[in-house]
Amino acid sequence: MGTQASATASTAPTVYTGLGLMQRNAGTGPGFADIDLSGQKDTKLFEGLTFELRADAFDILNHPNFGQPSGNVQSSAFGQISATRFAVSDGGSSRQLQVSAKFIF
Repeated sequence: MGTQASATASTAPTVYTGLGLMQRNAGTGPGFADIDLSGQKDTKLFEGLTFELRADAFDILNHPNFGQPSGNVQSSAFGQISATRFAVSDGGSSRQLQVSAKFIF
């Protein structure tokens, strides 16, 4: 007679070694869109004195940029996007406006 597997016998753990047979760049994430705009006006007040007014707008369309999908194959959230990119920094954050002025002499 053949041998039977025991109910208490341990099985070998599954070893994840990569993404399998996926081709290169098949797992790329979402794109990044950011439009910035600035304007400047120079006004000559006197000979040798200029007033400069500048306005800057970062991410003027306020477009959300999503983060990369989870790459942990053992996670239940594998392949899911759970956040936006750069939530508080200048590289892709929400709309920001700034105004500056200076005298040039």
